[in-house]
Amino acid sequence: MDQVGPAQSTVSQHLRILKASGLVHGTIDHPRICHALDPTALAPLRALLDAIAARHADGDAPCCYTPQGCVPRGTAP
Repeated sequence: MDQVGPAQSTVSQHLRILKASGLVHGTIDHPRICHALDPTALAPLRALLDAIAARHADGDAPCCYTPQGCVPRGTAP
């Protein structure tokens, strides 16, 4: 708790949401619980960030990045 700053109840609520989403998992080693990111759950985010970085490096026109890919600006719903 000392590492993150917010109240224990706030951290617990955030961890509950992250665990429910599958991004974080925890193991119990009384009196502690060790939480870790799940690398496989982060793979889609990594792919999106890689696509953004590659597109920017190529100098392509700006676009809005969605889970379905790049949508040229001004055409997104």
